[in-house]
Amino acid sequence: MIKKSIYFCVLLIVLLGAYYAIISLSERRDFSKSSLDYYLLAPNLFKNLSSADSIEERFIYSSSDGNKPMVISFIFHSIKDSAQIKSDLKEYLNSNGYKLVGSSFSDGENREITIETTDNNANVIVKLTMLEYIK
Repeated sequence: MIKKSIYFCVLLIVLLGAYYAIISLSERRDFSKSSLDYYLLAPNLFKNLSSADSIEERFIYSSSDGNKPMVISFIFHSIKDSAQIKSDLKEYLNSNGYKLVGSSFSDGENREITIETTDNNANVIVKLTMLEYIK
């Protein structure tokens, strides 16, 4: 019984590793919080972002290639107004070690985040985009 459990665990780890390798090398992946991709690809910064006021959350992932950075976008609709959302996001990013540099936020090493908002009739569409450069 123990031997079968060990084989099962090893098989599960190998399958998850293979799945992670496949998805991390794919050109583009769209996913939501209810998918396995969310747990493997979404950065903790986006996972920990409070989403009490958000609707229709989704993520878009694009792997790095050569000098092109890895790109992951977190897109959601919010019931707050655009100015309040930007203020909340700036405070959140600052509290996580990101500083405003030009029009984007940087962690001082290899990550850069931009915030885009679009006013819709009923809500605001927010897009956080993280670029991660390989050093």
